[in-house]
Amino acid sequence: LKLCIGEISKLKYELQTDKEMTELPGDESDQAEWNKLLQEIKPNNSYFSAVWLYAECYIYRRLKTVFEESRTLKDFDYFEHSKRLELSKSLSSISRVMNSVNEFNTEPRTHEEIGDFFCRLLKQDLWGNRNDLSITLGAETEQAESNPLQEIDKFNSDLLIDQTVEIWHCLRSDKENKIVDIICDNSGFELLSDLILCDFIIQHKLASKIRFRVKAIPWFISDVTPKDFKYTLDQLVKSSDQILSDAGRRYKSYIANRQFELIEPAGHFF
Repeated sequence: LKLCIGEISKLKYELQTDKEMTELPGDESDQAEWNKLLQEIKPNNSYFSAVWLYAECYIYRRLKTVFEESRTLKDFDYFEHSKRLELSKSLSSISRVMNSVNEFNTEPRTHEEIGDFFCRLLKQDLWGNRNDLSITLGAETEQAESNPLQEIDKFNSDLLIDQTVEIWHCLRSDKENKIVDIICDNSGFELLSDLILCDFIIQHKLASKIRFRVKAIPWFISDVTPKDFKYTLDQLVKSSDQILSDAGRRYKSYIANRQFELIEPAGHFF
């Protein structure tokens, strides 16, 4: 642990003093590609001179290297505590959204009604990104007491481009055995919103399978790893809230019959 703390302090010093970003040790599948990039961007390969995206991603990849090189902390997720707090704070809001979906699904609906509701769920999923812990520097986000799904229209004016209708028409196409890929971003509220949207897609037979693509390593504080995905389903099942526990069991049944598929091992591409 002391060695890891020392390496993190070293990384912090290098960033603050704009030192050259050093190559990554180890034998992970993305190591050679990272080290090639660090050579290609010279002489602009320090934190303040490099393209922001390269520099920011390097921090998270280098941080993972610190623990990869240790004996006992190779699989340690240093953001896990923050992600689990965010999940626990999100459950009451998510239960209200799930209840709205359940109420919608109890009545026969026209294609137009299903399409309109789908578009609302898609926007609800989109705005779940406001709970990104890398934006709040790891601080917990505040969850409203209202139903987020009922608040979604007020954010329409903030959309630069709105292609929800086009996505709906794509899903409604006559192509059989459609597969939807979800590139997961944040744990907690956003992942739960992903699951609600995908549940709706399966229940209304808009696709035959949903594939969830998550991060291979702890990334940008709150991004979903395979462990986070499984933990979320387990917490839903264990919940004393019947709406949440029913949803958790349903999601696990989708996993069992391969209507939901968590892609493992997670690749470094996403």
